[in-house]
Amino acid sequence: MNRLQLIYKGKTGTRVSLQPLAHALLTNKPLEKCLLLAGTDDAPLGDLFTIKGTLDKDAVDITIDVGGAHLWHAGADWQRGTLRINGEGGDYLAGGSAGATRGMRGGLIHVMGNGGNHIGDKMNRGIILIEGSVGRACGKRMLGGTIVVAKAYDTHIGHAMRRGSIFLLGTPQKNTTTTPLPQDPRFTDCGAHDLPFLQMMTRAIDTLSPTLGKTLHKTRNWQRYAGDSIVAGKGEIWLPT
Repeated sequence: MNRLQLIYKGKTGTRVSLQPLAHALLTNKPLEKCLLLAGTDDAPLGDLFTIKGTLDKDAVDITIDVGGAHLWHAGADWQRGTLRINGEGGDYLAGGSAGATRGMRGGLIHVMGNGGNHIGDKMNRGIILIEGSVGRACGKRMLGGTIVVAKAYDTHIGHAMRRGSIFLLGTPQKNTTTTPLPQDPRFTDCGAHDLPFLQMMTRAIDTLSPTLGKTLHKTRNWQRYAGDSIVAGKGEIWLPT
């Protein structure tokens, strides 16, 4: 399989929006000419990242080495293939582009570090694996798909989610000031479960991330919370018991 690697070479601390990347992958335009917002200016992707390898548009497999950049909108409108992020995933990971009614629509996004705020906003399908922690409103307005978070999480998990599944393997952030999820009135406690599909999911993730798989294998029972009841949602949040 051909794999493409993007290595950040721009100025340290620059905020780089990857919102146009998914659309560029669906066109025949050279990837290095894709315009990204870097700070307050537009810049071609080729000026910000060193491009190594080749892209197979039938089996997209991209790795981004974040380096000194501060990413946002990484994986916006992602539809197929695999996106690996070596470093921090940034805010609005796997969300939708401006004005879009849906965010991520398929494929896999794997973040080796922490995620930011509003991960998976309007996510419709696909899988997001976060090896580290996440910020506020993970799974906000989620419509489907699966998010797995290995470490700490912040407030407003699953805010206004309608469907989809969020697995939280860690604990709330120490600075969390609102009530913890088990006391969140937006979600209904559905009790502990040991279901076959949870074991199947664990085996599937184990092939993608041995680190997450090892943690999942330790959990036999999961506490399920259904919601968000404010929007008559049928989403679910799972916590280890």
